[in-house]
Amino acid sequence: MHDRDDILAEQAERDLRNRLKAAFKGFIDK
Repeated sequence: MHDRDDILAEQAERDLRNRLKAAFKGFIDK
């Protein structure tokens, strides 16, 4: 059984990782 909190945590983790990747890319491009 998949808890809604589990799914929310998963999405938050993925979102955070994507934001870190984007920030890192922007940092390198400068």
